[in-house]
Amino acid sequence: MASRHLLRVASRIKFLVSSVLQREMKDPRLGFITLLKVEPTEDFKEAKVYFSVLGSPGDRSKTLHALEDARGFIQKKIAKNLRLRNIPQLRFILDEPEDKLARIEKLIEKVHEEKEGEPEAPAPDVQDEAEDPDGG
Repeated sequence: MASRHLLRVASRIKFLVSSVLQREMKDPRLGFITLLKVEPTEDFKEAKVYFSVLGSPGDRSKTLHALEDARGFIQKKIAKNLRLRNIPQLRFILDEPEDKLARIEKLIEKVHEEKEGEPEAPAPDVQDEAEDPDGG
């Protein structure tokens, strides 16, 4: 489990990145972004920023490129408001829950299809409840 300090820093980074994106970024490539979570490393040298974008795959790609291009600007803004010895290097990761959900559903369907194709195993022998377990 992550330490309380790590969780506080992750929350603060998420808030600061969100604030910068809402108030200071004017890039037209940015889509409708939702920051999902931030995972800093134990030594705070890197922080993974997971986000999702509403729209087409093209919109997602443009947004990812815009965030990568603005990484230095965002880190500079975070550094002013984050009191840490090391300011984490941000890595933006596009998290696409719809794709994950579709893959999981396909796997479940595949398992059901495989189960339907298998012959049913015979039921195990069950003792009659009225019968004495000692054989008497």
